[in-house]
Amino acid sequence: MESKRKRGRPRKGQEALSAERIMTEALRHVRVSDDPLSLRAIARSLRVDPMAIYTYFPTREDLEIAVAVRVFSALYSPTSNEPDWRTQLQRLIVDYANLLFEHPGILMAVLRLGTRADAPAKLFCDRFDTAIARLALPTDRRRIVRDFIVDYVHGAVASGVLSNHGTVTVAHIEDGLAWYLDSIAASTEW
Repeated sequence: MESKRKRGRPRKGQEALSAERIMTEALRHVRVSDDPLSLRAIARSLRVDPMAIYTYFPTREDLEIAVAVRVFSALYSPTSNEPDWRTQLQRLIVDYANLLFEHPGILMAVLRLGTRADAPAKLFCDRFDTAIARLALPTDRRRIVRDFIVDYVHGAVASGVLSNHGTVTVAHIEDGLAWYLDSIAASTEW
């Protein structure tokens, strides 16, 4: 019985395994599948032994972080010198939702990684704080606003992904977000 995946060096003419090749396949996986990132599935696509991936990414979490960092490196970055907090915040949130919709397989990793320093949620939180800085909200209020928005986006994206991308769209998120941002702007308690 001969295995389809061979251990050892690649055959002549076969591309050698590399971190970038693994990343490329992992990025493809999170774009086309709403399944969590799987080292076995990536190894199968690359026609390598799953253990070979551990040479480049010692754990699945290491690969998830690398993929998430790559995906979210394109996230809109507000600046503190732009006067319109609402436009910046809306653009950040819509961009975040779009990245999640475009990479449905990354959502569970984003949720699992939380706000650790190298996670996309931390990047989002930092950019959120920049966008909303002009409001000068107390820390606890800013956290409530941020957490509500993040939970809203994650729920909407999960709903859209789980319903085969047809029911919930970024336009739906924008509608709900407009209402919430109106509430923030009109509130006298903030």
